[in-house]
Amino acid sequence: MNREMRFLGPALVILTMGLVSFGLIMVFSAGAFISFDPDKGGITLWHFSRQLLFVGIGMLAMLFFANYDYARLAQWGRPMLFVVIILLLLVLYSPWGVGVRGGRRWLDLGPLPNLQPSEFLKLAVIIYLAERWSNRQEELRRFFSGVLPNMLLVGLAIGLVLVEPHKSATLILGALVGAIWFIAGGRMLHLFVTGAVFLAAMGFVIANSKYGMERITGFLNQEETASGAGWHATQAQVALARGGLSGQGLGEGLHKVRYIPDPHTDYIFAVVGEELGFLATGGLALVFLAFTWLGVRTAPRRRIASAISWRRAPRCSWPCRRSCT
Repeated sequence: MNREMRFLGPALVILTMGLVSFGLIMVFSAGAFISFDPDKGGITLWHFSRQLLFVGIGMLAMLFFANYDYARLAQWGRPMLFVVIILLLLVLYSPWGVGVRGGRRWLDLGPLPNLQPSEFLKLAVIIYLAERWSNRQEELRRFFSGVLPNMLLVGLAIGLVLVEPHKSATLILGALVGAIWFIAGGRMLHLFVTGAVFLAAMGFVIANSKYGMERITGFLNQEETASGAGWHATQAQVALARGGLSGQGLGEGLHKVRYIPDPHTDYIFAVVGEELGFLATGGLALVFLAFTWLGVRTAPRRRIASAISWRRAPRCSWPCRRSCT
């Protein structure tokens, strides 16, 4: 093990533990009010307890994969993709699919937390394509006989996500496929044309979606739509502005009470800004950038490992973007 790896590994673990701990604190603060139940004696800590459960599962998974040969993940790519496709079909066409705010994205598992298959699809797509393309450079040069057959199964899965509908996840999945294709050494002409067709298709879908157009017009014309479609984005920015440099204090945020939806998930970055200020939000952004850099530097010089590491890159700024749009 060289000197760089002796530094990178522990640094990545320390950053991970720091982010997890900070996340638990903010979920506790952001979710305390909406967890209030007078029939159960006040604050139930339901959201915090749920997050703590996920942290425990994540820690066990981290310990397992820290001692697992990543190259062996390649054999699980195709089975994982098939399983996720089945789960997506269950979400859409079975009584276990859960509809929330006009979309069916979750699978009801009874006493267990609901499952969102599109999140697992991201990892399945990466492992599947990384395995298919890691040692097939000649195949990547041929679009119709090489690239397209591998894209069909992935395209089916992404199409099911779009049907839910979950447009943001569809765009992220498209970006992930493009990133893997680029890392694997695909031809730029094929990548450019396919990307253009994908973006044009997504543009058409969004243009014909009332909710999608409301989100776009609300973002572009926030002053005119501040009391309508742009209400949530405007209030998130007000929360960030109210926090100033050092914030109102942990637990003292006002906007999480009634002005922004899902303060413990989608808009938690706005809660961080209001309660802890720009020093915390700016520092958090820098930590995410450092996390991404460490992950990429830690990856061995093989395409499958690089692809899995780069999975984190497009998502690191997601909390910031989601809280303000």
